[in-house]
Amino acid sequence: MVTITSSSSLPSSHLNNNSNHQHSQQQEQQQQSPSANLHHATITLCLCTFVQAYLLISVFPYAGYMVIHLFRTTNDTNNTTAKMITSENAGTYAGILSSSFMVGRFMGSYPWGKCADMYG
Repeated sequence: MVTITSSSSLPSSHLNNNSNHQHSQQQEQQQQSPSANLHHATITLCLCTFVQAYLLISVFPYAGYMVIHLFRTTNDTNNTTAKMITSENAGTYAGILSSSFMVGRFMGSYPWGKCADMYG
């Protein structure tokens, strides 16, 4: 047969020790949480910075080839492809393309910031 004892039958020292232990654990968790949150926030910001830097430099290796490919024109008379941009001057146009990407980011950052402030 199982006997059920109420909590009032337990010694008061046991109840006080248990509640003190729980209270001390809660205080430790509250004290550790700001540093843990700061650690997670720091890691998140570092990852975001890394991803942004990767996106900024990822276009440079293939920008010259992309410019040569995008600025082709066809000659309608004999249906041959004449390139306006050659490998000698592709670097100039790749630089213009890359700088226009940065100018677009600069011009679009303010409206995106306003949208983020307004809608979250």
